[in-house]
Amino acid sequence: MTGQAKAVFDILTIDRLDVRAALPISKLRASLKSLKGNFPWIAFFHNVVKNEPNGRRDSVMSGPSISANEAYSLCFWVDNGATIGPPSPWQSVWQSSMPGAGFAAVVQNSNQPTSYAVVIQGTKNLMDAIFDMQVEKQVPYPYVSGCNIAVGANHDLNQVLNNLDSSGVTLSNFLQNTVIKSSNQILVTGHSLGGATTALLTNVTAITFAAPAIGDTNFANFLNGQTNYSANCNVNDAVPHAWCLTGQFSVPNMYLLFPKPGPHPMPHNLKKKMEKKVHKMQKEGISYQQTNATTFTFASTKELDSKQHGEKKADSEWEAELGYQHNVAYDTQFGS
Repeated sequence: MTGQAKAVFDILTIDRLDVRAALPISKLRASLKSLKGNFPWIAFFHNVVKNEPNGRRDSVMSGPSISANEAYSLCFWVDNGATIGPPSPWQSVWQSSMPGAGFAAVVQNSNQPTSYAVVIQGTKNLMDAIFDMQVEKQVPYPYVSGCNIAVGANHDLNQVLNNLDSSGVTLSNFLQNTVIKSSNQILVTGHSLGGATTALLTNVTAITFAAPAIGDTNFANFLNGQTNYSANCNVNDAVPHAWCLTGQFSVPNMYLLFPKPGPHPMPHNLKKKMEKKVHKMQKEGISYQQTNATTFTFASTKELDSKQHGEKKADSEWEAELGYQHNVAYDTQFGS
């Protein structure tokens, strides 16, 4: 990490903020402003710094003291549409007005009003999410020199921050004008692709579940070195195996998932789609690395599909097991 990038990260990492050891505020503002054209979501972080009195914070902000189980209960609530109130003691203070891409909610701890959580919804269609995710190209991750992230991941983050609530307020504006000003504890959490977006918001405490790899080796190493980041993955979940090509969580190991009695190995038709995606990545010289994670293993089951035959039957049963390992496994492990 370059000296300038480290200074930017030290200022933006809420749970270990100390501007006395960072860049002069005028240089930091200039650095963030120069990035805004290529990364619209940088405007959020630029304004956080711009609005501080004298360019300094008077207090250190830290992540809420929250377990993975409690974080996952919030993910479970959002992934099911957030149509009822969040689990106690949280109360909803901002929520996307419509279901769909980028859906998120902000909740406040009623017992500790300075504690907030941003909860990002995961994908609804797992196979479409895997095959349609834009991973063939990358863009620089602006906080840390030499780190790159998937174009699709950057797009997803923009989509989340620009989502509107029923009053027409974007998530970005609500975080700037309400949460940042009144909070000293912020958590961001999400399951699946919601977890992938969570990993990009490294200026706060982040707890992810079942997130795919969204950055290169430098980006993964960067996250692994942050005490405010933690990932949770089921070893038998296919999603965390995308899109890394080496290591425990990798595409080659995805092909071998769901041992008997599960639908092992991945059907030829689905494997061909994965290989086509990987070939495009390799042609562009793109690679990914999964972060370190707390892991658990959920046993495979055999989901029989009596309505299908041949290749369609194999695909259907493998996809059913994917959903089982990607959803039921985490619900069971984390108590939702």
